[in-house]
Amino acid sequence: MLEPNSVDVAVGHIVQIIASVSSNTYGGCSIPYLDRALVRYIKKTFKKHFLRGAKYIDDLKEEEIEELKKGRFRIF
Repeated sequence: MLEPNSVDVAVGHIVQIIASVSSNTYGGCSIPYLDRALVRYIKKTFKKHFLRGAKYIDDLKEEEIEELKKGRFRIF
């Protein structure tokens, strides 16, 4: 299975897993430290939306946006 590239897809996978597990148990289930497990996907989603929104910032030049895309500036 491929690794998700966004938090939406990662959460969708988790929901499918929880639904599958809880259908075989009585009383429900939980995922401890779910927020920690989703950090890498939250960062990917943030970077995607940050770069998409960066083109609307008047003070940023096209070269600076390209530098952001290449990852030369640390944004988190």
